[in-house]
Amino acid sequence: MSTARKGNIFTRKDGGTYYVQFIVNGKRFVKSLHKANGDPITIEREARKAADVLVRPYTAKDTADMRREAVNALKAADEVAQDAEDAARPKTPITKAWQRFPYVRSHRGTIERELSATSITDNRQLWERFARWAETAKVTNMEDVTADHAIAYRETLIAEELSGHRVNLCGMTARVVFDLAGIRPNPFDGFKRRANATKGRRELTAAELTKICQTAEGELRPLLAIGLYTGLRLGDATTLAWESIALDLSTITKLAAKTAYKGEVLTIPVHPALRAILAELPRGTGPIMPGLAARYAKDKGGVAKIIRKHFEASKIVTSETGPGRKRAASVVGFHSLRHCFVSLQARAGTPESITRALVGHASPMVHAIYQHANGEDTRKAIAALPGFGTVTDPTEAREREQMAALAQSLPIEAVRQLLAALKGGAK
Repeated sequence: MSTARKGNIFTRKDGGTYYVQFIVNGKRFVKSLHKANGDPITIEREARKAADVLVRPYTAKDTADMRREAVNALKAADEVAQDAEDAARPKTPITKAWQRFPYVRSHRGTIERELSATSITDNRQLWERFARWAETAKVTNMEDVTADHAIAYRETLIAEELSGHRVNLCGMTARVVFDLAGIRPNPFDGFKRRANATKGRRELTAAELTKICQTAEGELRPLLAIGLYTGLRLGDATTLAWESIALDLSTITKLAAKTAYKGEVLTIPVHPALRAILAELPRGTGPIMPGLAARYAKDKGGVAKIIRKHFEASKIVTSETGPGRKRAASVVGFHSLRHCFVSLQARAGTPESITRALVGHASPMVHAIYQHANGEDTRKAIAALPGFGTVTDPTEAREREQMAALAQSLPIEAVRQLLAALKGGAK
């Protein structure tokens, strides 16, 4: 039976090839150590691993043990080869990762879809935040990032008093980019999600809504009208093109950016007040508000800032601070008009299924409800909304609706007599 001991490694000069020395049955062996590609090993850590692989079969006590050690040696050799392959593979600088592995597609579930330009911009900015942190942490390459780095990054985000939602987005974006880069194990797989107490937008009061509508000028005037009478989100409203508006200004047909991957098209009847505002604009091609559309394409935050300043000029508080937050959270903005749209529809008695059809919620369950909304239902729902800058209470709205219905049912001579009497009383 052979006897042996684990080999000793040594090198004959600094930075030179490593050798392993071991004894079997009293006989001394010395072998040079090489990588899987044949290059000599000059690093001590690699030499120890390679020496262990080479010597292990000689330490077997019997035939069965020798076989087991031979198998283990092959496995260890594979590990050494993989380490050599990993070491030879060019590393990816964190500052270059976005160009090589951009987060431009959804990675949730089994269906892949393209993300909107806005989402891609957000993802890029979140990755750049991590890249800046990595620079301060003296970490250059993606392959050098560890789970401990991910934990330290999370703690930094929390110390900056970011909202829980923002912390989670930062972690998710980093995880996706590392996945796309093929980094295994992914250091962000264990990124712990943070509790998120969001502070949502509130709807505007009747007085606030009337004030901002009546004082809006330039392209801001049609933008606010579109928000109020269509419930469109800021991006969809700002980029609304003439091609989406019927020639007679009766309807808006729009593929909402947030749910564009589903191919669901919104068809929204145009309220008379919005129609009057659209009629004031010179009809052409492309965005109906070219200035704001160009600004949004370059800097969506810039458009939101214009709207916020307009609201604040009307003495409306647009942001509030909260516990555990470094920055004030936005509570009033363009999205508040979407809340107003839904609330006004509810006050007018519009069935919830019709309102959902008009605002285009993304839930598949809600989509099933959409099928019950027809063109006449949605036209009546839009017509029930108050005039631009004149928000009325529910009772007044119903009375005006009854008056309009009465005018439709009266003989034309009676309508003319009523008009004459109203005009006479207004003098």
